[in-house]
Amino acid sequence: MKTKRTALLGILLAASLFLQSCGIIVLNNRSEEETSAPAETTVPGTTAPPDTTAPPPETKVVHTDRSEEYQAYADAYLARIRDSGFAFEGESFFISSPRTDLLMPADTENTHSAAIYKRNQAVEDALNIRIAVSATDETAYFDLLNTSILADEYFSDLLLIPEYQIGTFAAGNVLLNLRSAPLLDLNQPYFFADSLEAATGGSRIFAAAGSASFEETTLSAVFFNRDLFRENGVDIPFDLVYEGKWTWDAFFASCAEAEGINKYASANGLGSFSSYSTQYAAELLPAMVFASCGGRMVRSEVNASPVIGISDTDSAIFDVISRLHREPYAHRETESGVSRFHTGRSLYMIDRLYLMSWMPNSTQNWGILPLPKLTESQESYITLAAPETLFFAMQKNTVDSAKASVVMSALNAASYGVLSEAYTHYAMNHLLRDNDSANMLAIISASRSFDFALAFSGTTVSLAEATTTGLMELARGLSATSLLARASAANKRLASRFPASDS
Repeated sequence: MKTKRTALLGILLAASLFLQSCGIIVLNNRSEEETSAPAETTVPGTTAPPDTTAPPPETKVVHTDRSEEYQAYADAYLARIRDSGFAFEGESFFISSPRTDLLMPADTENTHSAAIYKRNQAVEDALNIRIAVSATDETAYFDLLNTSILADEYFSDLLLIPEYQIGTFAAGNVLLNLRSAPLLDLNQPYFFADSLEAATGGSRIFAAAGSASFEETTLSAVFFNRDLFRENGVDIPFDLVYEGKWTWDAFFASCAEAEGINKYASANGLGSFSSYSTQYAAELLPAMVFASCGGRMVRSEVNASPVIGISDTDSAIFDVISRLHREPYAHRETESGVSRFHTGRSLYMIDRLYLMSWMPNSTQNWGILPLPKLTESQESYITLAAPETLFFAMQKNTVDSAKASVVMSALNAASYGVLSEAYTHYAMNHLLRDNDSANMLAIISASRSFDFALAFSGTTVSLAEATTTGLMELARGLSATSLLARASAANKRLASRFPASDS
């Protein structure tokens, strides 16, 4: 490692200027070759669509623009739905959601919101409808819907509900089984397969997430302080990510550099530095680590009772969770985790992507990385979406489930790849500091994952004890044997609540 005197003094000066305005690196000055249009894309039906579960081919310097390619597929998917023969007559279609910007942004000036507005226009023109979005109080959502159903009154044509509330809505018996919704093909690529597993109990599919309900900001990333790395001779991990070698062992190896940094800082009265901090992701961090290592807290299939997926074969993952909690230079005060990173006092911060919008003018030269893998041989990076991520659902007494199915399909079809690409471009131009981080954002967005435990733990105590809260207790010292012993009680409860079939 280099001598740290100059590095630390520079970092401390940056900290003293925290959040003062500074220019961000311009990312869209590309060569003519780099900005040329991609080759014409064959429409669906003649070739496989681009795989949105894996990062697109890309260089290490410039993010590959796939907007036109995704737009071609989205247009073709929407055309299929338009030509299916289901007729509309210019009526309004109402969607309830606790967050309306995902469907009806107030500001259409930036790339992402403009793409949402364009998507809406395409769906409205294709189906001859008008989309109307109503904001619904998240804390009163279930009660409002339940009261409407009990009175046999209309509430909304389609629902967007947070993942963590699916269990409450399911227990209250207010949702239509999406398996019975006509004209709804949940096997299409614009619906996320593992979201169906997360929202399936026994013979019922309660909700589904797709390209139209996805918000990149519900994912998490490993933020890192580029200057703190470079000035102290710590390797920037971008190449490890590109090579598939960004593992938790590699993460801990760079965390170990905090020891040398702190020795010098202590000897020179420069305060202390942390290996990593976290704040808004703290409560879910062990579950996020478990998912990033390829684990699944609950496995659920149609016509089968959900079962706990955590087993004694996950000992290597348990070790990562424990090591992260025991990391000697971790910043322990989660209420100040963001401040710790923002003021240049932490190598890493593991937290929500929405924090990017807080940092465009930060004096810290930050970048982002996906959560590490367990081993280099693991197929892909995996990022567990936050419990607030939105899912589409229908109320059980919906006026016209066929109409709701067509619009739900159309919204997701017209969003396929397009909105995520638009968000990446928005982040490149307004939030991120470098092109490598734009590539990292594309990888993170493609690594999204959902889990039944997040959808139903709030209404099933034994499930939480065996999964989300259990993993947190494991980090704090609970033995693996004790955690695994909880699976039996949880599985019995799940089998009772979600029998393999209704018959």
